[in-house]
Amino acid sequence: TDAMKAIKQANKDVDDPGRAYSGADHCDRNPGVSNADALRNAGRRVKDLKQQAIAAINACTPEGVEEALIAMGEALHTIQDFYSHSNYAFLSDGDQAAAKAAFDDPDNPNKPVPDSVKITGYDGDPNKSLYDRFNPKDENGNPDPYPHGLYWGRHLDVAPWPWPFGGLTPGDGEKPVTRNGVTKPAFEWAMEAAQNHSTEFIDQIIAAVGQAKWDAKFLNYEFPPSLPDGDQDGEPDHGLLDEEHAR
Repeated sequence: TDAMKAIKQANKDVDDPGRAYSGADHCDRNPGVSNADALRNAGRRVKDLKQQAIAAINACTPEGVEEALIAMGEALHTIQDFYSHSNYAFLSDGDQAAAKAAFDDPDNPNKPVPDSVKITGYDGDPNKSLYDRFNPKDENGNPDPYPHGLYWGRHLDVAPWPWPFGGLTPGDGEKPVTRNGVTKPAFEWAMEAAQNHSTEFIDQIIAAVGQAKWDAKFLNYEFPPSLPDGDQDGEPDHGLLDEEHAR
């Protein structure tokens, strides 16, 4: 539907080169930031966007509909990057549950981030080369121990990446992971978890505003013709919500 297209477009716009960079938007660990703080910063971003979306829907204005769609799309981007920019797929079941709990409730001291969690390193300094941003160094010039990577790395975005990476690297995405007797590439486990979390996020917003108000706002929404269609670039959607949850 058109509402789904708008949410997808807002999700993809977070990666727009003209957008001001924020590590929290992408669940990146910037230089000097710990793994735990990077995870919690991303979780706070999602929490804030959820509240913005709920408030915008409840505002009952045309502007509120647009604001809600953008907030939801941006939040889904961060949720999905949590799984592709971390070692979540490789963690034990217990540490996965604890990491997600900390992400969902980032200011709760009773929900610590497991020490096993690693967030991919990325330096957002636009004055540095593309390679150095994806493969950051610390203040002493030492390579990052868990870099996102440009032509290699720890990301689980897809396997392998299309342009500009030319299929030269899958990062850690193609590493096989066995869970409960099932073996799949790590990026598939990450995508599955991102899909489930995305659906949960939308369900929480629907529960907060009520199904009737959700339907009234989005069932007949028309995607602005001046904007690009979120499905037209041929890129995978990495866990975007399905039709049932994005009317």
